[in-house]
Amino acid sequence: MTQTPSNIPQQLIGFWKVVGGDYPLVDEYRSNGMLIQHVGDQTSEPIAFRVEGDYVVSILDQPDGTTSEQRERFEVSADSLRFFDSDGSKREFRRVQDIGRSSVSQKPWWRFW
Repeated sequence: MTQTPSNIPQQLIGFWKVVGGDYPLVDEYRSNGMLIQHVGDQTSEPIAFRVEGDYVVSILDQPDGTTSEQRERFEVSADSLRFFDSDGSKREFRRVQDIGRSSVSQKPWWRFW
């Protein structure tokens, strides 16, 4: 598996649309270690992430000014991205070419939902 200089698997880079789910989420993983989430016309502010072995670690800025880390075990292939939660559930994403629009409105992740 090819790695970018920041140790992010090349296969992870790109746009991933959730399969199922309650809303049309598209996660955009960038090679610079930033994740941008898109739901309809809304776009999150960039969220820093890194990969540690089988885990994607997202660094989340909290409303009180602190940060926290979210660790999610994952598997990625050419067209499938899966996250495995500690309760045994999983979330699946499929690769898409892009979301077909430019980012318009950015919000902090906690105001996004």
